[in-house]
Amino acid sequence: MAAADEKLISTEEAAQLKGDIEAIRKDIKQLFTDLTKLTKNEADYAGRKATELKGAAVDAAKERRDEVEDYVKEHPLGALAAAAGVGFVLALLVGR
Repeated sequence: MAAADEKLISTEEAAQLKGDIEAIRKDIKQLFTDLTKLTKNEADYAGRKATELKGAAVDAAKERRDEVEDYVKEHPLGALAAAAGVGFVLALLVGR
């Protein structure tokens, strides 16, 4: 029974372990807080970048639309023939 009465660790070692565990808990909490802030900042950046890209895409689409409108005004028969050709090809593809 003498072996059962012995302490596995001393009171001093137990206090040190308790302090180490508390420090680890604080570190984990701080890391989680930092990660949350970082993730929010990255999400904000991604949102701003997506808005910028959307604006650029809309501007490019408007420019292309204007170019097509100008082409159609300058070459109405060519535009009509191109549209008829595309319609014919699509009709063949859908009909199969």
